[in-house]
Amino acid sequence: MDNTENAKNSKTTKYYNCECCDFITKRKNDYNRHLLTAKHKATIEGNIKAEKRIICNCGKEYKNRHGLSRHKKNCDYKPIEEPIIEPVREPTQEPTQEPTQNLTMIEPNINMIIEIIKENQEFKKLIIEQSKQLFEQNNKVSEQNKQVIELHKENNILINKLVEKESIMTINNNNNNTTNNNNQKFNLNFFLNETCKDAMNMKEFIDNIKVTFEELLVIGNTGFVNGVSDIFINRLKDMEVTKRPIHCTDLKRETIYLKEDNEWNKDEKENKKLKDAIEKVEYKNFHSLNEWCEENPETRISSSDKGELYMKIFEKTLDGDEKTREKVVKNITKKITIDKDQ
Repeated sequence: MDNTENAKNSKTTKYYNCECCDFITKRKNDYNRHLLTAKHKATIEGNIKAEKRIICNCGKEYKNRHGLSRHKKNCDYKPIEEPIIEPVREPTQEPTQEPTQNLTMIEPNINMIIEIIKENQEFKKLIIEQSKQLFEQNNKVSEQNKQVIELHKENNILINKLVEKESIMTINNNNNNTTNNNNQKFNLNFFLNETCKDAMNMKEFIDNIKVTFEELLVIGNTGFVNGVSDIFINRLKDMEVTKRPIHCTDLKRETIYLKEDNEWNKDEKENKKLKDAIEKVEYKNFHSLNEWCEENPETRISSSDKGELYMKIFEKTLDGDEKTREKVVKNITKKITIDKDQ
């Protein structure tokens, strides 16, 4: 029992707190983003000005006149006089030293802003580096899975031979609906392995994607879901149907088949393989955005037009999660569903 309680107590959550704006969060990237907001900057600049307090004649202090007004209704101190408004900082006796005093007050805030800009640049580099590492790790995992895929490939070949031997010409869908007026059933096995035998592999399709700056602008202007969906859909639309590496056989159930290592396989477990492909395109977005940033050094100046555009696109590219990827899958399946009547 003691060990359990100690374990719970040892798991403390780190918070990032901006006392100036009364802002608190668990995520460092949200904290860094807050530091760049107009609200935060205005608060920082406002701290230079002398704060004021409102004091009742009885000695109690209030931040605003509304609080003083409520207090005066119950205050027994007499005589009741007008609230005293006085600055927290007492005025200096030597007016000639006021400019020096103001400079001393402003200097820490300038240093703080410079430090925030430096941290922002370091944060950008960290995210890009982590994205590269994740991309490399995915490639390593893909290599490690090749042996398993080979075994699966041999198993599929054996199954196909048995299917041909037994002359199984059709594959019924779950609701047993016929697909044409002649009561003929769509032969999925024949369509994939014969009609689409020259289709591109999914890995090759993803490797060939080069995200353009125009596509990054779409992500920045319309959001992660629309932007990433367009990257897939536009390239699939440019291909012949029989050359595509992916097909949807049931739009309602989102049944998807992908070609990997020259074999057609159903995407199981809530279309995990397609979602993995979507995630790889996310890394390509980061890579293309980083290249554009290198070609345009003014993006390092957060207050510049390109600096603001960079942050706008960068924030939208971070929206990739299980929920948004599921929406991208829905958009893609609507465009790749097989027309079984042809």
